[in-house]
Amino acid sequence: MKTIYLYFLLCSMFTLNISQVTAQIIRKEVAGQVYSIDKTQKKVINNSNTINHKNITKKCEFYTIKEPTPLDDIFKSVFSKEKIITLAKENKAITIVLFCNTSGKVVNVEFLLQKTNLSDSLTDLSSVTLSELNELEILLKKYQFELTSSCTDVKYIPLAKLCRFSKLLN
Repeated sequence: MKTIYLYFLLCSMFTLNISQVTAQIIRKEVAGQVYSIDKTQKKVINNSNTINHKNITKKCEFYTIKEPTPLDDIFKSVFSKEKIITLAKENKAITIVLFCNTSGKVVNVEFLLQKTNLSDSLTDLSSVTLSELNELEILLKKYQFELTSSCTDVKYIPLAKLCRFSKLLN
């Protein structure tokens, strides 16, 4: 009887842990796109994205990259001047992880947010909204870096860029 009770207790604890983990990922739809918001890792990903760090098997460590136009201009076109000032006062920042093909075209985007950047309701004007992230993703996927690489067997190159809103005020 003790064995059955212990087994039941262990199964219950395991189920509770799984439900806590899955409760940390919220799915929301914006402009026909479904995004997963991982509150544990502070990550926002478009569910239609198929490329991520897990399925990049070969990495290229030797490449040069140039921004033909500053990525900051894309942020400035999405966020109003007032919103940038508000986010800068609060020391907010977003890290974007871009997955580019070998010609430099951005094919996937992930957003890594500071702990306080993404509100629970996604409507708090002092934080970044999911609609803004969607617009940012659309514009970033139109972007193409000047990329040169000697890696011939690599399909995608992940890049990361930190955008501090205080730097956008300059």
